[in-house]
Amino acid sequence: MQAQSPGFKWKKLNGTFIEQLINPIYLINALEQSNTVIWIAISIKYFKIWFERRQVVLQSEVDFLKAKLNPHFLFNTLNNLYALTLIKSPESPKIVLGLSSILRYMLNECHHSSVPLKRDIEILNSYVELEKIRYDDRLDLSFSINGEILEQRIPPLLMFPLVENAFREGISETIEDPWININLEIKGCNIKFKVSHSLPKFKPLSQTDTFELNGLKNLHKKLEAQFSGGYELKMHEGEEMSIAIMQLDLTKQY
Repeated sequence: MQAQSPGFKWKKLNGTFIEQLINPIYLINALEQSNTVIWIAISIKYFKIWFERRQVVLQSEVDFLKAKLNPHFLFNTLNNLYALTLIKSPESPKIVLGLSSILRYMLNECHHSSVPLKRDIEILNSYVELEKIRYDDRLDLSFSINGEILEQRIPPLLMFPLVENAFREGISETIEDPWININLEIKGCNIKFKVSHSLPKFKPLSQTDTFELNGLKNLHKKLEAQFSGGYELKMHEGEEMSIAIMQLDLTKQY
């Protein structure tokens, strides 16, 4: 201040400490400045409380959506296991092991907001292997992964509904030459997951829009809850095939 105004002098309080303390002008000024500090502190405290409550509500919504994961595959797998045990098939232990791995993952690991990408891919592959046993040689399936899996983390079970939908709405209704192509492209923290599958020639009259069925609507809600503009989900359906493409920027997840 003195550099800008050579004649500047800092205003000092006059009188002794007691005189300064009882001076009404000094006292009012002190209270006014104190109120400013107090209100700033209160504002910060309320913002912190609001943010914590928002996080609790957000996590509750995410947990609710996880709990709504379609159990359709579970019933199909158990039925398939029952049929194989009747004929004492050597494939039965594979089904038990794969199903156990998936259920353990859902119960013990999916409560975290994110899991290692490598682990989520392992569970997805276990599910695919179970379905391959179910359809045997009738299904033409490919599962390819391009890119390097490092330390990336992803919200659990994001890719699962797209694959589950391909099996349930596409392959289960297709009589001749069903096929599924699953491709995962990894470029650092950017992920592109693409699932395409054949469609039955004649759809049931009760079948509604693909995006609204079998967990896909819940997937959209989960993405909204766990990403901040860092995702894109597209569905394309033609007469003979359907394609789902999900792109994620893992740096923008909550």
